[in-house]
Amino acid sequence: YRQGVTQQQQGQLEAAIASYQEAIRLNPNLAEAHLNMGVALAVQGKLPEAIASYQEAIGANPNLAEARHNLGNALAQQGKLAEAVQQYQLAIEINPSYAKAHYNLGNVLVRQGERNQAIAQWRQAIQLNPEFAEAYANLGLILNRQGQRREGTEALKKARDLFKSQGKTQQAEQIERILQRLGGGTTAIT
Repeated sequence: YRQGVTQQQQGQLEAAIASYQEAIRLNPNLAEAHLNMGVALAVQGKLPEAIASYQEAIGANPNLAEARHNLGNALAQQGKLAEAVQQYQLAIEINPSYAKAHYNLGNVLVRQGERNQAIAQWRQAIQLNPEFAEAYANLGLILNRQGQRREGTEALKKARDLFKSQGKTQQAEQIERILQRLGGGTTAIT
């Protein structure tokens, strides 16, 4: 299992998957091996296999919030939004402070037209992780679309500044362009 983790960190996905398969052969209830194999498969674009691995991880440990979150991500990628929402909600029920689960739940809710619920989830993600630039960006975009310009612009400025401080220059520049179109961007990215 540990060898698989090291291989995965080094980008050796096929070798990592083989190591996880061996670990699972030795211990079929090793939830973390199923989870990590799912992540490696998802990176390879093998969503059906990744989903099966996440489900195996959940079968071995129903309280593994990360497996439920990742299953939600894979289901959302397949357009199975209601199922994704359910998995994110279960991940949050297991771990209420799981900011990424709140964030991704918000992303799926907005795709379902549930803007106010999405806003609530992004606000929760930000409360849990005040450095969550992506959550600020999504919140700012939706608030601006709903006509809440002042609050939306402030969220976008916060996203821009966080992206910049995190070394994510491309995202910071993208937010700056949006702010300029909205008329709220007064400082240029340098």
